[in-house]
Amino acid sequence: MDYPGRQTSQRIVEEIRRKTGLHCVRFDGLDTSDEGIARVTLPILAEWVPVVPEENIRTAIYSRFNSQHASRFLPRMVKWATEERAELAREFLNFAIATALRPEDADYVWQILPELPKTPAYYAVLARLAGIPAVAAKAKLALANALQDSMLGISELIYISKVDDPRITTWFAQMTDSTDKRVRAVARRVIDRGKRLPRGVAYAEHAPDRSNELFSTEVDLDQASHILSQLEKELSLRFSPAIRQARFLSRIAIDRWVTAESQRSRDLTANVFIRLEDFSTVEIVVVPANEPTGRA
Repeated sequence: MDYPGRQTSQRIVEEIRRKTGLHCVRFDGLDTSDEGIARVTLPILAEWVPVVPEENIRTAIYSRFNSQHASRFLPRMVKWATEERAELAREFLNFAIATALRPEDADYVWQILPELPKTPAYYAVLARLAGIPAVAAKAKLALANALQDSMLGISELIYISKVDDPRITTWFAQMTDSTDKRVRAVARRVIDRGKRLPRGVAYAEHAPDRSNELFSTEVDLDQASHILSQLEKELSLRFSPAIRQARFLSRIAIDRWVTAESQRSRDLTANVFIRLEDFSTVEIVVVPANEPTGRA
């Protein structure tokens, strides 16, 4: 299948194979979270950036620098970010900078911060800096001040919400009744951060076996409590109040299955699996009692 920059991509793949011995169909599939792969491929990819005319290929190159092993390329990544005009490419670069920067890079990145394009991932850079003592106070203040900007989108708010700061927590506490369901979901995660899961809820080691599922649905987070109450009526399940209210969903990790303990008639246990697909969407699956929960 042809696509813009296909020939350029093939040339990059061929150079990587010739110089490193690594075989790959597409260079954007290289796992640069592996230190060995990053060490031999990132220098090659860095040399291609100035000569690649295709926006999608440059973006794919930048994506490989989203690695903790790319820190030595930070000055070049900053230069690319200031010169790049493609919005998606700039976003990838900012996110890569946030991932690559180490505590010893904090002062340098703080100084060049005004040069970075203010894409959503700009706030990922600030959030990363907020976790490094040398610049944490300044970064947290910048994030707290940014929350006064009514133009911030949900991506920016998600990055900011990961920072533990009283001013940020106070702002999100005021947003738990927002008219935007996504903002409500993020705000509730901030307020519930650190709280324990209720008795009867645990992370599962595997996804449910859906071959014999009794029920499944995907709903907005706000509807989860209604669905659990509905299951009690339709499948004769019984949940504890803490599970039925579904507030605990704001505390679980995204894209990880948990099991919620329930009882069916005649004390037969049914396995209820729940997963947050994103901040505001939940998937609920009920499987027969003989399906192992795989609780961690």
